[in-house]
Amino acid sequence: MADIGGVGGPVEAPVWLLLSQVRCLADGEAATARWVRAVALAIRAADRPPSGIRAVVVDSCSTLAHVGHDPIATAAGLEVLLAADPSVAEVRAAASALGHKGLQGLIVNRPDLVGPVDGMPPWARYRANQLLAALLATASTDPVHRRALLMLLVPDERTGRPRQILL
Repeated sequence: MADIGGVGGPVEAPVWLLLSQVRCLADGEAATARWVRAVALAIRAADRPPSGIRAVVVDSCSTLAHVGHDPIATAAGLEVLLAADPSVAEVRAAASALGHKGLQGLIVNRPDLVGPVDGMPPWARYRANQLLAALLATASTDPVHRRALLMLLVPDERTGRPRQILL
């Protein structure tokens, strides 16, 4: 922190103090995110009745929304919720707790936990299913199957808009 952005030279005391405070804040946020991840992983490993788990996971999603959306912890918590056979309302509550940013991170990292799940917002399901179709097309060794999947990714010829795929 002796120089800022490679400019060099001495750093004024107020700037140094601000940089120190930012570093402390960042360290605190990182510690909080690690703790929340550990809690989510512990919930995943816990042997509790499904009815108790669902409320805890929805609450954890709300907590994750405030500490940086760790995609590993979010996915772990959502896997626990989905394994407990949640209602559409419980999935909707978890998705709402994660918020737009949390859902976007989940779509990128684990589209399989968003696309085919009733209760997830339609916009998130469409995007996740597009990613799943692209991944499946890339992995497919059957040219007919690959072509069919790639056709799903082409904009609708009538509207010119991306296709809205719900699995």
